[in-house]
Amino acid sequence: MVLVIENWCSKLCVAVRWIDAIPGFFNVKSGVRQGSILSPRLFTVLINIVIVKLRDCGGGCSINNIFIGCILYADDIIVLSAVSGLQEMLNICNKTILDMDLSFNCKTSACIRFGPVCKYIITDLYTGSSTITCVTVLDISV
Repeated sequence: MVLVIENWCSKLCVAVRWIDAIPGFFNVKSGVRQGSILSPRLFTVLINIVIVKLRDCGGGCSINNIFIGCILYADDIIVLSAVSGLQEMLNICNKTILDMDLSFNCKTSACIRFGPVCKYIITDLYTGSSTITCVTVLDISV
């Protein structure tokens, strides 16, 4: 089954249509087929590895012993933790994602603080050598 999926994904070829013209096709070397019923399921299998590792590290937030230290929507991830454990959780995310030959886009990432800790200055956080800047307001414009 893995070989079938690998074969199917490795032969992805697309074209860009401009009005009525299709200048040519090109191979897609990364990503998954957009609109495919299989793509979200494959992503779910991969990202579940990150969730399990974050839960097992013992950090992050919990309510009634239920881990809520990681919230996902599509390919976006929110990591929730006390400040003291957040960098460790980011290290786990980064290592796990790198092991899967994926990466985070730190240019679209931010750290925001809630609660009493807001009055303290917190240094920037990192995924590998990339900085995640701490902000006081999130820009959620599309």
